[in-house]
Amino acid sequence: MSNYLGQSPTFGDFPFQILTGNGGSSYTLTYKVSGENGMLVFLNGAVQRPGIDYTAKGSILTFSSAVPSGVQIFTYGMGL
Repeated sequence: MSNYLGQSPTFGDFPFQILTGNGGSSYTLTYKVSGENGMLVFLNGAVQRPGIDYTAKGSILTFSSAVPSGVQIFTYGMGL
């Protein structure tokens, strides 16, 4: 699969993961990121603001407040 950022081709898949809220604020990813600016995060389809709504380091994603049980968490690693 080919992905394009701007005009430069990048080959390979960017990691993503779908999680379900469990009432907590900390979640473990199946991939690692260097920080929250290297990913996109959505809660029930609403984009979250990096550094405000969540932080990320390594494989740990931490929200600024607890995510209610059953809420869909979609994460997309941008490879930065």
